[in-house]
Amino acid sequence: MDITAELRSLKNGEILLAEGFSLFEAMSATELFDKKIDVKLGLADADTPQKLLQSQQIKAGSQLTNEELVGLFDLVIQKITCWLNGNALAQTIYTLVYQYDDSLWDNPFVKALFDTLNTVGSQIFKIIKEAPFLREEDYNPSVFSFRNKRIPTIQELLTTTLNPLDTELSGKVKKSKQLTIADALSSRIKLLKGFCLIVQSLQQPFNAESQKQITDHIEFIRKRFDAVVQTKAMGKDMSNYQSVTILKHLKSMISMRKIPQMENPYEYFSTMLIQLEAVLDLSGERNYFSIQQKICALIHDYPKNILIRAYLEQNLFKYDQFLYFHQTPWINIVIGTLNKMFSQNFDQLYQNVFKEYQDCLVPVTYEYIIKQLRSKFRKSRDFHKNYSHLSILVHHSNQIDQDIFKNKNPLMIFSYEIAVQSMIQQLQYGFDLELYSDVDYAGIYFYLEYLTTILDRNRTNYVNQLTNSQREQLQNQNKKKPKVSPQIDQMYFEIQYWKGLNCLFRGLSRLYYTLMENGFIKKVQDMDHRYSNRMKIFDACYYIKAIRFEEYTQKMKSYGSFQETLKFVSSSLSEAQQLFAQVKDNKMVSQQMQDQSKDLVMICVVTSVNAMKLIQNQKYQVSFKKTTISFVPQIELIALQQ
Repeated sequence: MDITAELRSLKNGEILLAEGFSLFEAMSATELFDKKIDVKLGLADADTPQKLLQSQQIKAGSQLTNEELVGLFDLVIQKITCWLNGNALAQTIYTLVYQYDDSLWDNPFVKALFDTLNTVGSQIFKIIKEAPFLREEDYNPSVFSFRNKRIPTIQELLTTTLNPLDTELSGKVKKSKQLTIADALSSRIKLLKGFCLIVQSLQQPFNAESQKQITDHIEFIRKRFDAVVQTKAMGKDMSNYQSVTILKHLKSMISMRKIPQMENPYEYFSTMLIQLEAVLDLSGERNYFSIQQKICALIHDYPKNILIRAYLEQNLFKYDQFLYFHQTPWINIVIGTLNKMFSQNFDQLYQNVFKEYQDCLVPVTYEYIIKQLRSKFRKSRDFHKNYSHLSILVHHSNQIDQDIFKNKNPLMIFSYEIAVQSMIQQLQYGFDLELYSDVDYAGIYFYLEYLTTILDRNRTNYVNQLTNSQREQLQNQNKKKPKVSPQIDQMYFEIQYWKGLNCLFRGLSRLYYTLMENGFIKKVQDMDHRYSNRMKIFDACYYIKAIRFEEYTQKMKSYGSFQETLKFVSSSLSEAQQLFAQVKDNKMVSQQMQDQSKDLVMICVVTSVNAMKLIQNQKYQVSFKKTTISFVPQIELIALQQ
C-alpha cells in the first residue's frame, strides 16, 4: 500500500495511525529519514559493485595484477580474523565488495579466495552456533548467515579449485633466496588449503585420529607461513575493495557500529594455531586442578577467538549427564586427581556410600570448571548458584572421610579448595565490574584475607597428609636441595603465591580502614548495613563461618594508633613483596600467576612507600588509579597546598 501522499501531508510531530496500529507499535517502528534510526536512508547513494566498477574505483578479478591479488588476499584475511575476534559478520566479511557479486570472481585466484571464504566461513558459522557456552557478550551474533547460493563442500573446494591452482602456482616458483611474487601467491594458496583442512578436521568427532590430523595441518601451514608474512609488502593497498555503505543492501537491519580493524592479522592467525595446540594439549590433561589452570591461561594469555572457544566447548566440555571430559568420565578425572594428590587407595570410594557423593561431586566440579569460560559479569552473577551445592559437597566429603579414611580428610580438603577459591574469585571480579567504591575496600580486603587464611590452612592440612618423602621434598625446596619433583616444585610456589596474597590483603585491609577512620576516605552512614549487603553473596556458603561487622571492626581497631597501623601495613606488604618475588620468574607455575606476581611486587613497593610517607606527614590527599591487577588499585598521594 502506497502511503506517500499521506506522509507528505503530515506536519512536524504528527504520526499516522491505522486500525490495529496503536501507539505501542508506533514506538517500535522505524523513524524514516533519521540517519541514526533509518539504516536504509541513503540507499540510492550506497555503493554497489557495479557502481564502483563503472567509476573505476575497483576492477574485476581478471584485471587485477599479481600485486593486487596479494593485497586482496591480505584484506580478506584481515576481515576473517576480525570476525573470529568476536565482531559481527556485517561489520567484517560483508564489507568486502566482491562478496556481493560473484561475476567479479573471473580470476582463478579470486574465485579460490572467495569460494574458500564462503565455504570455510559457513562451516565455522555452524561450529559457533552450536557452542554451548558462548553468549552475546562473547561475540556479536549475526542476523544472517553466509551466501544462500550453493556453497561447495571443503572436499569439493580442495579437489576442483585449490589443489589444481596450487599445482599451477608451485610450478612457477623458482628456487631462489629472494622471494618473488610467485612465492607470495603460492604460499597464500597453501595457507588456504591448510586452513580448509583444519576446519574440516574440527568438525570430526574428537579422537586421537582427528587430533593428529589437526596437528599435521598446523605444521603444513607453518612451513609456508614465513613466506606469506615476508611477502606481505609486495601486496598493494586494496582498502577501496571494502565499503561501509554497501551494508545498506543487506536484507536486515545493520547497527551503526564502527567497522573494526585488525592491526596485524597474520600475527592473530599464527596465535590461533598456538591456541588450537593448547586446546589439544588440554584434552590430554587428567588432573582436575591442571585443567582449571590451563583453561584460565587459555582465556587470559591469548586474544579472543570464537572458533577456538567454540571448539573447546563442543568437544572437551560436552554436557552429557555431567560425565564426559573428552572420552574419560569426569568422575575418573576427579578421583584420579585425588589419588595422585594423596596416594590413597580410592577404590574404597566405589562402595555404596560413594554413589550419593558422586551425584553431588560431578555436577559441582563440572560447573566450576566451565565457569572459567564465561565472562566476568556472568561469573560474578552465577557464583551463588554453586554455593549451596558446594555446601552439600563439603558435608558429604566430611562424612565419607570419617567413614572411610578415618584420620585423613582428602575429600574435605579437595572440596574446600574449590569452595573457598570460588568465593575469592567472586570478590575479585567485583573490582573488574566496578561494584565497589573506596569506602568498601577495607571490608572486601578483610574478607579476602579471611578466605586466603582458610585456604592456607587447607593447604597446610593437605601437606600434612602427603607421604613422608613428599613432605621432606617440600621442606627441602626452600633450602634449594636437589631431587625435588616438578609436582612438589609447583606445589611449593603456588603455596608461596597464596601466602603472598594473604599478606597483601592483610596489609591493604588495615591500610584502607585507617585511611577511612582518619578522614582520607569519606565515610558513609550505616557502614554496618553496607558491609552486610556486600557479604550477602555468601549467604549460601554454609561451609564457613560468616564474619559479622562487629567482629570486623573490632579486629581493625586492635592495631593501635594511625602510625602503628601504618607500620604494620608496611611490614605486611614487605612480606608479600618477598613472597611474590619468589614466584614471578618460576616456570613451574602458570604464566598468569608469574605475570601477576611481577606486577604485585611493584604494587607492594609503591604502596609501602606511600604508607611510610603518611607516617611522616599527613598533609596529603589520597586518590586511586587502576593497575594491571584489577583487584588491587594503586594508592596515589597528592600533596596539599600549604
